[in-house]
Amino acid sequence: MSMAQRAFSPLRFFRQSPAGLLQRFFESRAVFAEFQGLWADPLEPQPETLAAAIANSDEPTRIAIERDLRRIHAMSCRGGVAAMLEQASAHEQDWSDDFAALPSHQARALWAYLEAPEVFDLAIDCSLMDRVGRWHQRAVPQGVQARTDEAALDELLQAIRGVYRREGRGRHCHVDCYRRRDPERYCFHAFPEDYAEADLVFDDDGRLAAATRRPASEVIFVHRPTEGLLELHARGGEGLRRQLFDAFARTVLDLGGLGRSDGLPRLDLTPLKDPEFPFRMEPDDAFARADVVDLKLSSPHRRTRQMRFTAHAGDGDDVRRWAVEMLGSGRIPCGDFEVVGARLRFHPRPGGRRPRTLTCELAAPTRCSLRDDPVEINARRCLQRWGICGG
Repeated sequence: MSMAQRAFSPLRFFRQSPAGLLQRFFESRAVFAEFQGLWADPLEPQPETLAAAIANSDEPTRIAIERDLRRIHAMSCRGGVAAMLEQASAHEQDWSDDFAALPSHQARALWAYLEAPEVFDLAIDCSLMDRVGRWHQRAVPQGVQARTDEAALDELLQAIRGVYRREGRGRHCHVDCYRRRDPERYCFHAFPEDYAEADLVFDDDGRLAAATRRPASEVIFVHRPTEGLLELHARGGEGLRRQLFDAFARTVLDLGGLGRSDGLPRLDLTPLKDPEFPFRMEPDDAFARADVVDLKLSSPHRRTRQMRFTAHAGDGDDVRRWAVEMLGSGRIPCGDFEVVGARLRFHPRPGGRRPRTLTCELAAPTRCSLRDDPVEINARRCLQRWGICGG
């Protein structure tokens, strides 16, 4: 289990962090004077003593310190390190040698937080974007450039506030913008204020009282100029998403309204029902092979009538030959059926960049579940090379 998969614990965090970096962390928090006596010479504080000191601090100090420790902990994994290196490169900084000299992913995340907090914050946004699901897409003209100046960001912020204010929220909002490469895309991460909520808490005198908090929603836009694609991640219904798409198109792309899905890159799933179709891998690919482990076919006479073939444990990895054999015994040959959905399993090379298999969901006409993790980008390029995925 990787560090980022474990539950956060201040005690474990201190045990696994170099003492010198911990000292710098508390100095950066402007609270080091309160903890300075915990460091001896050489700098090796006892983790238990340090954790107890934080637990016994005043509540604002404890909450602020634990919040940042949790953010660092969340980036202490392979994906977090990749996001930090990507953002460092985008800011013309090379951290590869510094990271190689550090003993763990947690030390790398802590070092990045201390060296370049703004780059670290952008890397958190990238890492989140690579993990979230439920993306919605709209086609935009290819080659249109996104505006990233302060005026455009302010216009987008005000437009998002206007969308949410119609629902009685969105009084405050914050927008981050960053560019990612390979493939090139412009990412806009917005945090509009959500509905206020009241919690029961204990005040400084130990009395039970009501406290109001104002959580932030998350809205993420990804503009891919080369592909002519705009993606949106936001909680809410179709009406809210349509307003957010239009707000972005007007303020950032200088466009009018957007169509629902016309012009999106379409999938060609036909090769997936051919058992002889080869999933050829190139030497630079992260995968040794790919298999079709789920195949959904629709009847040529009535699309609502569908058949599904799914590989279970012990059935083997690829269902294509099984589907052809089963359908070959009927009146309609497999070639007459249309593939409307599939799931592919990419198997890693031994000792490669990804220790586990990668599963990709495909659904006609346009849905592909692959995101922007570097390994998933590699899988998308495989699909493009095989003629299954456009782009």
